[in-house]
Amino acid sequence: MLIPFDAAHEALLQHLPSLWSVVDGAWNDYQTKIPVDARAVASLRTRASFVHDFMVSRSLEMAEATSCVSSKWHRMMFVLIFESDNGLIVVRLKKLDEDGVSRNNPTKQVIDFKRQEAIPGLEADHHLEVGYILNPTQDHIQSVELVCPSGEGGVYWMAEVTPKATRENVFNLWEHRGEEEQQGTGFTVICRKIRSDEDESAG
Repeated sequence: MLIPFDAAHEALLQHLPSLWSVVDGAWNDYQTKIPVDARAVASLRTRASFVHDFMVSRSLEMAEATSCVSSKWHRMMFVLIFESDNGLIVVRLKKLDEDGVSRNNPTKQVIDFKRQEAIPGLEADHHLEVGYILNPTQDHIQSVELVCPSGEGGVYWMAEVTPKATRENVFNLWEHRGEEEQQGTGFTVICRKIRSDEDESAG
């Protein structure tokens, strides 16, 4: 089920600094723990795989240290599960493109996850993704983002996560029926047309 940004932000606010550390720390782990000669010959796919493994390792430590957070491998998909007043929020850790879309093998499980559909054996009310966007030269992290997927190639909203858990750079990718911009404490919601599967196939 799609979750509005405000509800997700409220539910995950206390965890955002830790999630940022999971992602940013995993990138630093790759830079410091993998030998230079190995990094020099690693493909972009191999690098992403290493970073994901480090994110998983850091996530396991986070879950072990936090009472309302658990982790699970479900049919080769690793997730963090957050208990909140807004239900169970299941989060995948991914590399993202500049539009906040994760790219991987489109298995039925992944498609169901992105479509916010029920996945047998994985109890969840909402599906989110936390990941990193690299800079144009692909040599460092440009931003860490919290994303609510809405189908294959679709994003309901995306928000940058910072070390202080601020609500800056929040983009609502669905059409908005009110003001063009909503101002709030420390954040702005900039509304854009929804990015849908039909838009992609037409383009």
